[in-house]
Amino acid sequence: PEHIEQWTKSFQWLCTKLQIRDLKQQQQQKRKGDHAKVDDISSLRPRRLLLKSPCHTGRVHHLLKLYPTAQFVYIHRHPLEVFLSGVHMANTTYGYMFLQQPQDGDLKEYILRQGEILIEEYINSVEELQQCGKLVMGKNLVEVSFEELTNNPYQTIESIYNGLDGLKNIFSSSSHSTPTLSSSSFPTELKAYCESLKGYRRNQFDISLVDEELHKEIKSRWKIQYERFGYS
Repeated sequence: PEHIEQWTKSFQWLCTKLQIRDLKQQQQQKRKGDHAKVDDISSLRPRRLLLKSPCHTGRVHHLLKLYPTAQFVYIHRHPLEVFLSGVHMANTTYGYMFLQQPQDGDLKEYILRQGEILIEEYINSVEELQQCGKLVMGKNLVEVSFEELTNNPYQTIESIYNGLDGLKNIFSSSSHSTPTLSSSSFPTELKAYCESLKGYRRNQFDISLVDEELHKEIKSRWKIQYERFGYS
């Protein structure tokens, strides 16, 4: 379809621009470090792109077609918290984009329907791609919980790296209690960064505030999320 072709061109152009910007930044850093003019960037290579977008949840099949060596990290969260996070986003950002004032029921339906579309497309794509061997858990796909990531960021990120081909040698030990760092400086830098986040306070959502009727509707329409990731 035409809209998919238009999105694909725009997305590839975005990725190209990000890579060019990265090369220019590397060139500037090299120039400063060498105290010399560096005009030729042919020897430089753009770093790997790490893209975070909830909407990409529904684009796994298409993205893997565009980039066969792409790897995916799916972060799941309790569906009630996902819904409340969507409500928070609607209350704090959507108002800047509306031409008309929506009703609460409109926003609720938008959040629920978006969740249905994205998770169903994700699961269907994953199952189809796993059957033909193009997507393999522990090779180019990892699934972790948001709770794990926020409570134990270093250990969770280590498990992500250990679950993706080509990255497993970054951490030389799978022990989470006393990790032995490899020759890469990344584990040390990551540990320092995780330590710096200890004072960070993320948005907190009290799922007990969700009334019984809405709770039942969420569990019914997002049933597939509850079942796949073991939420109750």
